[in-house]
Amino acid sequence: TFEFGETESLLMRYLDDYGRISVSQLAQLADIPPERASQTLLRLTKADLLHLHPDEDGDYFTLNY
Repeated sequence: TFEFGETESLLMRYLDDYGRISVSQLAQLADIPPERASQTLLRLTKADLLHLHPDEDGDYFTLNY
């Protein structure tokens, strides 16, 4: 399991408003390194909260519900 921190809360609010987010967008939004943004998004994907959409213009994530 994992705990929702400030980054995850920001992420969920952003997804509620805009529907999708990329690693670079989360890094900028939460003012964190891209590596941490990627880890956060992948952790939430593994927990079935997010869905990864591979895209040639840049992968993005959406809510999984």
